[in-house]
Amino acid sequence: GQADAAGSAPSALALSDTVQTENAGSADAKDDMQFFEKALPSLTIPSPSITSIPGFDYKLTYSLKPSFTSQLAYSSTGLNRSEDFKWDAVRSSMYTFKTPLSIESAASYGGGFFSFTNGVSYNPVIQRHPYISTDTAKGGYTSQAADSLKVADLKASMQEIVNTNALSIKPFYYIGMFKNTSLTYNSTIKLLRSEFIGDADNPLWEYHGPDFTDKDSVTAHQLAFTYAMNEGERFSQSLSLSMTLPPQIDEYTGTLSLAFPYTTFSLTTGFKKKNAVNDEWERKLVQQTCTLSLFNNTLKFTQSYNYDWNKYRHDALRLSLSWRGLQASYAMSYTKGYSFSSTHGWQPRSEEVFLPYSISFAYTLPQNTFYFWKNRIKIS
Repeated sequence: GQADAAGSAPSALALSDTVQTENAGSADAKDDMQFFEKALPSLTIPSPSITSIPGFDYKLTYSLKPSFTSQLAYSSTGLNRSEDFKWDAVRSSMYTFKTPLSIESAASYGGGFFSFTNGVSYNPVIQRHPYISTDTAKGGYTSQAADSLKVADLKASMQEIVNTNALSIKPFYYIGMFKNTSLTYNSTIKLLRSEFIGDADNPLWEYHGPDFTDKDSVTAHQLAFTYAMNEGERFSQSLSLSMTLPPQIDEYTGTLSLAFPYTTFSLTTGFKKKNAVNDEWERKLVQQTCTLSLFNNTLKFTQSYNYDWNKYRHDALRLSLSWRGLQASYAMSYTKGYSFSSTHGWQPRSEEVFLPYSISFAYTLPQNTFYFWKNRIKIS
């Protein structure tokens, strides 16, 4: 029994030393942890955001907006005083009736990631002069002028069916900085159009179907790419490149747009064919605009400048400054000036130069709008 007690004593001492060592180690680790917590800032790890991507969306809309306008023209013959006016001295009467009907379908996927719209519209127009006075003694029309009015009515009376298409793809729509980068395509095609080919005595129309080689049938055909960056509410940049496709005359346009706090800037230019017959090209005007807005847009300065780099000369300059209702503007233009002669007065010059063209000052009173009778009546 004593031997067992003697043997267990060293074991108890060893166990006690081990416990003390573990306690000392845990105390040192706790001290080290408190030191790092004081010396180093705590880091907040944000939880990952999850973007919900909308699925496929489709809607179909239609509209019918008939309109009717009428006009009475009175003779001005013998009107020397206001008492000379007679309500029965009608020179001509005219009416125009329009009933545009449109149906449009729109499909999209992923919100603004992909969108496509397709529309068809039918636009009939009827214009007539039911009464045309030919009494020339009382200010009526001559027979030739009356026939011209009838022909103008027949040309204005037309029927057409138009198809419009617009496609937009924004590949980086879910990347905030590049979400406005896009590739777009649009076209306008006249599926049916009427053309007046007769005269006043023999009204005759010719009807044309879709022709993808005729610029009068395909009236719009464009492809555009926009590279856009948005670093916040006040900083953004974009570069847009667009091209006009056949059968329209070839045209290429580039636009650079910059936005900074209180300031916007844009620069546009390009190339285009002079006509569809030959391959002669010309440069488009270099158009530059800049806007500075201060004090919650109450003070605004706008500048625009055009440069003709076909002829390597200034084309136009306009400066305007507005503050509340007060506005001042100054313009320069490449035009012919005038020279004053004591014998002949003001005479136009023979050559065009870039010179001051106009200066203006204006003030507009603040506009107030008053509503009455449960907002049914508005006076402004």
